[in-house]
Amino acid sequence: MPRSPITAELRGIDAGLRFLDPESVVGARKRALLRAVMGAQRVAQHGAPGSTSRSIMTEVKPLRARVYSIQHAGKMNTLEVGRAAGRKPPPILPLLDWMRRSGFAGNVMVLSRSIGRRGFRGHFFMRAAQRWVQNNWGSILSKMGHDIENEAKKRAARGGGV
Repeated sequence: MPRSPITAELRGIDAGLRFLDPESVVGARKRALLRAVMGAQRVAQHGAPGSTSRSIMTEVKPLRARVYSIQHAGKMNTLEVGRAAGRKPPPILPLLDWMRRSGFAGNVMVLSRSIGRRGFRGHFFMRAAQRWVQNNWGSILSKMGHDIENEAKKRAARGGGV
């Protein structure tokens, strides 16, 4: 499984949160990571071409969340960053499969040589997802703080203390 370019880790946050109730922190932390990863997945799927959007998955662990694709790493890299002009033509069989799926009519050899000669621009859908997380991380952490505060208030109201 290819390593995703998007990985969010909460480092050092436990030192500041150790004075709070661990149960309320764990739930809030998980919700914060879920907010981040679900938003990133939505952005990546929206920008990904064709069936690639269905291959974009998420994984959430206690201090880490990631967005990744189950497709071959080489294919994902090519779709993400594109292909430079003036290189060797791409393999024919994957192009033939793509032509059948997309209904593209034409000569596969001409298409392959054209891609090799002219290249193509990348879609940068994973980079857009990473940018979304960076732009929204402050509000996600703010919501996490509110979640912890609300959970502490609920526990105090029940008599559990903080």
